[in-house]
Amino acid sequence: MKKLKGFLFASVLCTLLALAGCSDSSSSNNPSTVTGIASSGAAISGTVTLKDANGQELGPENIGADGSFTFVVDGLTPPFVIKAEAGEERWFSYAAGPGTANVNPLTMLALAMAMESGDPEDAYADPSEVTDDAIASALGDVQALFANIFNGFGVDEDFDPFSGDCTVNHDGIDALFDALDFTVAEGNLTITKKATSSVVVDETPVAGIDPDAPLSDNVTTDLLWGTYNYCYLFFDTPAGGNGSNAGAGYMTFVTDTTYTAVEESPSSGTYSGEYARNVAGVITFDGNSSEPGFMTFDREIVVMPDMDALDGDVGISILCKRDTSLTAADISGTYLLMELGRETVSGTAYAASEIVVAAFNGSGGYTAEGESGTYSIDAGTGRITVNSPDGSLSGMVAKGGDVIVVPFYDESAAEAQISVLVRTSSKDAWSVSSLNGEYYLSELYSDTTVAPLAGATAVYTARANLTMANGAATGWFYDSYEGIEEVPTTYEAFTSHDEAQLTLDYFVVAGEVEDEDLLGIATRDGQFFVMMSDADEPDEAGISLGVKTVFPED
Repeated sequence: MKKLKGFLFASVLCTLLALAGCSDSSSSNNPSTVTGIASSGAAISGTVTLKDANGQELGPENIGADGSFTFVVDGLTPPFVIKAEAGEERWFSYAAGPGTANVNPLTMLALAMAMESGDPEDAYADPSEVTDDAIASALGDVQALFANIFNGFGVDEDFDPFSGDCTVNHDGIDALFDALDFTVAEGNLTITKKATSSVVVDETPVAGIDPDAPLSDNVTTDLLWGTYNYCYLFFDTPAGGNGSNAGAGYMTFVTDTTYTAVEESPSSGTYSGEYARNVAGVITFDGNSSEPGFMTFDREIVVMPDMDALDGDVGISILCKRDTSLTAADISGTYLLMELGRETVSGTAYAASEIVVAAFNGSGGYTAEGESGTYSIDAGTGRITVNSPDGSLSGMVAKGGDVIVVPFYDESAAEAQISVLVRTSSKDAWSVSSLNGEYYLSELYSDTTVAPLAGATAVYTARANLTMANGAATGWFYDSYEGIEEVPTTYEAFTSHDEAQLTLDYFVVAGEVEDEDLLGIATRDGQFFVMMSDADEPDEAGISLGVKTVFPED
């Protein structure tokens, strides 16, 4: 207790000395700064200037490639108003003192709303006219006005554009800036969608904006954004061949409907294009309808089947929204692993699937069927690296660690496979109704009993619109060979599986043929599931992925 009192006394003494104008040597060597990110979707490519309450200016300084800027404001009088310029365009922001002061369309709007004239240029002309109270009130109005759009982009409703994280990464608030163009001129606000040039707010007086009438989110329904890690598995059966391959990379989507993809393995390369999402929620890339994409409504996972069987090359791709906040501790608990692969031996293709229980300890170790190894998470990419006795594999993670996808490719052994793991230990109150809803189903199969091409083994994909409701499943299936058919079936939810000795929450979809039921495991929110036959069928192996989809009108 004596030590505590002495510490408190010393703290009070230091505070009094600081107020009297004294400071230690370390604080005197640290200049006061105003720093931030200047962005309007991309980083603003131009200059930034700061003016204090007495009209003293710093700059113009060049804005960094990432939008960053820094001003040393020792000796200046707050508050400060910051102006970013690129060509004829201008953006404004405000700082009550040293600290973070981003410059972006929302800081410009808040500054305009804080001024009686509704013009942020007036704030820069005389920063002493701006008050902290006016800025705080305007910020609250901006947050209320954009509440629905913030929610659509996954931005917290109390996000502060002046001091919040505005990293230029095409995600979160930066995706909003990618999507919308803001103009504040002569006291009027205009907002348009960049992708379509459609008007969201049409020359509305800033002074007349009503924060109690928030803008509707008609911006995000047809868009992707952010960076996704991806994995794929493809089977190729041209005449006389039995090839297969698996690989990985990442794709960055911008809300102007463009994307850039970087292939990392087994080869490398970069390519770009355009994407679209229709009213049914189906995503197409570069107008290619034979490779549709189906996205969970939390935008975490996208599944793409390749339906073009005419070239003998079909496959499935999985995209997982990159999450760099994950650590090894987020990967913990029991997972059910479903693995599909194929290898070619002496010109003959062998399909194989496997269902395995895996346990991750949250500290970098795992076990699976008597095998043990280690794993780690890359803080820069959000990827998982699994170090097994057979070697090191790199995969991806989605839904906070509930889903893991790991590809494997060995060209020398003509072997390719993909493993999908879903965490089962984190689900509470699992029941048959947990799967109720509308799903897009994507399937990939390799069948050694059918040879539609001379000297080749059959491979095919299927997609379906699947309705699951309290134990009844009905779907329209489109097979890459046979066309469309309606297949009613049933499913049950279970909490154990005797054959595999599982004590997991899973479900079984009854097949048309005895002993060919599908064992499935879903995420706890029911938005994604993976199914595979639990029968031993060496001649045929496949995997099915379900994505619960919400349409824009919902």
